[in-house]
Amino acid sequence: MNAFKFIFAAFLVTSSVSCSDQSAIFKPAPSNNIIAGEKSAPDSLIGRATVILNTQNGKYCTGVLLNDHVVLTAAHCVENRVVLNVNIPAAPRSCFISKVAEQALAPQLPGKNFPPDLALLRLTTPVCVPPPTVLDSNLEISMQVTTAGYGEGTKPTSPDTFDMTVTSSNTEDLHALFMNGYENNKAVREDWDFFKKNMPEFADIYLFAIADNTDQTACMGDSGGPIFREVNGVLHIYGVVGGAFPHTEKGVSRCQSSYLQFFGPVGPSLPWLTEKLQSW
Repeated sequence: MNAFKFIFAAFLVTSSVSCSDQSAIFKPAPSNNIIAGEKSAPDSLIGRATVILNTQNGKYCTGVLLNDHVVLTAAHCVENRVVLNVNIPAAPRSCFISKVAEQALAPQLPGKNFPPDLALLRLTTPVCVPPPTVLDSNLEISMQVTTAGYGEGTKPTSPDTFDMTVTSSNTEDLHALFMNGYENNKAVREDWDFFKKNMPEFADIYLFAIADNTDQTACMGDSGGPIFREVNGVLHIYGVVGGAFPHTEKGVSRCQSSYLQFFGPVGPSLPWLTEKLQSW
């Protein structure tokens, strides 16, 4: 997964690990959060559940609380890194930051060439009770889902979101979506050739979705953010943000992404996730 040139990262610096006396110091990057996203309300379900990961080198990703002491995020956010803190911008100051005690990457699945892009973090200190969540494997083509993230931008108070529609991972279908209107564009054809070359690798790990608004996309630091739906006061978590395809003509700033997103689903790893949650 490290070979993917469009996996996202960003930067966050904290000056403390205690939520009782200091708050996180956010260093804005010269780009945006989720491009053209909608700001969620701080007291919304997703606002209370979505977190920022602070790592040893200052980089960050996004994650989602599954309970008061476990966070789900993307494996590429924590591979070869030590996650120091989980920062919860929308939470009360009494539970603003918690250290990370342990992190675990989802194991490779039988018959797959690559491990899932999923990881769990166990916190040293329980945080404020988050909204109820369910890991949900019931994804269908044409289902509308939402993603949330704390990507690059100004000091966050709640995550940005945007809606997506799950789409087929069939190569022909993705080609039609990607090239739509750009069939004669040499640079875009080269972008597609890069994706097609790695298609077996992508299809083995990710599912795909189209942003409902073609101006919207994930950005640096949104990796690991939840793919979810809110159903009767419960957050149904279907997966986490992986990134977006590079597209020369639809690229936004240095996110170099398009409205066609990819994400790591929880369904194939549900037994491992459930067992780990129970043991933690």
